[in-house]
Amino acid sequence: MKFSLQLITALGLLLSSLPLAAQSYTIGNFEYQNFANSYPSPYGGFREGMRAQFLYRAAELTAAGATQGNITGLSFNVESVTNVGVHENYTIKLMLTAVNTLPPGGWESDPSIMTVYGPVDYTPFVGTNQHDFIMPFYWDGASNLIVEICHSPTQSQGNSATNNAIVQLDSVTGFNCSRTYAVNGSTAQTVCDYTGSAEDGIRIRRPVINFDFCYPPVDLQVDAVTSITAGLSWSPPLVGSPAGYDWSFGLEGYVPGSAGIEIAGGSTTTPEASLIGLSGLTIYSFWVRSDCGPGYSRWAGPINFTTDPSCDDLFSDTGGPVSGYGTDEDYVKVLCPDEADNAISMSFFVPISIGAGDTLKLYNGNDTDAPLFAAISGTYGFGALPGPFKVTTASGCITAHFTSDEINGGGETGWIASLNCDPLPVDECYEVLQLDTANLGYTTVDLSWLDMFGADNYEYELIQLPATILHQDAAFTGTFINFNDLEDGTDYQFSVRTNCSNGENSNWVTILFSTPVNCNGPFIQCNQNNLVIAEQTGKWDILDCGISNPGREQFFRFVAPNTRSYNLEVISATGGYVSYLYKDASDGCNEDNWHCIDDFNIPGTSDLPPIPGSTLQAGKLYYILCDPQTIASVTQTFSIKECAPPTNDSPLDAIEIIVNTPCDENIYSNFGAGLDPDEPDPDVDDTDGLIGRWQDAADETVWFKFVAPASGTVTIFTNPQGSYLP
Repeated sequence: MKFSLQLITALGLLLSSLPLAAQSYTIGNFEYQNFANSYPSPYGGFREGMRAQFLYRAAELTAAGATQGNITGLSFNVESVTNVGVHENYTIKLMLTAVNTLPPGGWESDPSIMTVYGPVDYTPFVGTNQHDFIMPFYWDGASNLIVEICHSPTQSQGNSATNNAIVQLDSVTGFNCSRTYAVNGSTAQTVCDYTGSAEDGIRIRRPVINFDFCYPPVDLQVDAVTSITAGLSWSPPLVGSPAGYDWSFGLEGYVPGSAGIEIAGGSTTTPEASLIGLSGLTIYSFWVRSDCGPGYSRWAGPINFTTDPSCDDLFSDTGGPVSGYGTDEDYVKVLCPDEADNAISMSFFVPISIGAGDTLKLYNGNDTDAPLFAAISGTYGFGALPGPFKVTTASGCITAHFTSDEINGGGETGWIASLNCDPLPVDECYEVLQLDTANLGYTTVDLSWLDMFGADNYEYELIQLPATILHQDAAFTGTFINFNDLEDGTDYQFSVRTNCSNGENSNWVTILFSTPVNCNGPFIQCNQNNLVIAEQTGKWDILDCGISNPGREQFFRFVAPNTRSYNLEVISATGGYVSYLYKDASDGCNEDNWHCIDDFNIPGTSDLPPIPGSTLQAGKLYYILCDPQTIASVTQTFSIKECAPPTNDSPLDAIEIIVNTPCDENIYSNFGAGLDPDEPDPDVDDTDGLIGRWQDAADETVWFKFVAPASGTVTIFTNPQGSYLP
């Protein structure tokens, strides 16, 4: 194993830090407030300079729900700012302390004291006055906390005394929790260093305060590791609303800001990070913290992980060189080169012993798409070792998948292999693998292949068979392409080869595919002239007309307007015979159940359907197939004729009936009737008052009409009289 500090590219949504909502805890109850000229107040403008210390006990923070962590800000609640001016050099410091009360006559100091805000010129306002820290302050969860506030006038721009801001104060605490010294004049310029015993204000009252905490993520884990990559994830802090994280990693032992060297770091809005460009068989330390914007938590970590073997390393089973592997193992190792522009190869150099039911599978690439060796199982001695196995895909990686069953047969010592890395040979260029089609439709297809090692780009061409080039590109930079201008029912050939970085070209790899036949041709109507133009070879050879039809199919759709027999008339024809067939569209777009109408090479007419007495059903969709008997060019024009309603089906003078309303009037038919000399002739005189007039040619039918409801079933009930009623 060798290590070289590489340019590390780290993935995982590398964005600028976004705010993470800090968790706020309030210490104190609003039961009192100061006056414009009284103390304590964190905004003591009544005198030009002020130094104050406020004590908040650990037990109070714990009772409020706070736990150890970084404090990123604090705030005070202001009730009034009448005649309150600017506070020059306003500064906030925090320190940890063991004292439980502020004794009189002195000021607290501790090595932990830290300036967290200012100095700035600050003017308080009514409401919550938020002070975000320039650096987080760590509270250990056990120590008491002192907040020190100071402001002092600048000598050249001294601010005159105004009023104190009136703020919310806590109830009487029962211990000395406040200390204030305020002064005017030149002494005010050095008030922040004052250590005397003089004091102002009420010692057992202090401002109500809000502390903002930022907590670290939890449950760090390694999700996936290869020779050169790692995926890590974590869970949001137990309190707070995660929206951003910073992460960092280095070699084993690395601690951000204190030990080792950072290899890479970044920011993410999701609880995960992906690292690439790592070195094989190397231990790394990974850290992550919450970004609460402003401020951040402490670092969580380290979580250490070891990358898989890489160039010049050994790859063995889990037992290593001296022991056998275990039972019920199932794992995948992605072994990749940690040297740029190299591909890995694997060679077994000691006998292999893998028990029955246990298998080692090898794949060409960083996934399991392209097998290199189906399964290594059993015993292989010297001279019979499989391999070596060489990678040809762009990743340069070998993927190994090992499984063992629950039985240990003894003597299952596993394997040891060496991993070697080499650049692309100067005289070699690898042909593409896994060329395949997807989403094949009437006019579209997707084609893809694996990216190959050493490829600069690819050359491809799409041919409509037998020899028409539709698309070609001599330097295509992808491995996926979509064509959406194809023809249905057509044969195609797609070929692709690799153009390599060494100037060589691979062999062509070819795939044949056919678009499906599409029966959904244009709709046609009666007495409409329809043009048939076809050439080349078709996909089907329907023999229902008693002869082969190898030409390219052309389809039309026809909805029968009436239940009757029609005529199909070929008006013009050139170039050879065309067989005309039809089928019920509900039978599907396939080669089955077609019915021959006739074939034509000159104008002519045939019945549709061709069987005497047969009819097409009104309202039903039919496919009309025009199938040439030659692959040469043919042109014909046809039309469907005789489309009028049958004479006996003409519903003239239909009697209107209403759904759900009885028809009580007498209805008569003259089936078998003669002419009574005492009655008027019904064809010329309707004075007899009978309902149900009819035509001479329909003298056996009485028509009714009604409006059907929007949905459902209509049932007709009759109360017939007469021997001829159905």
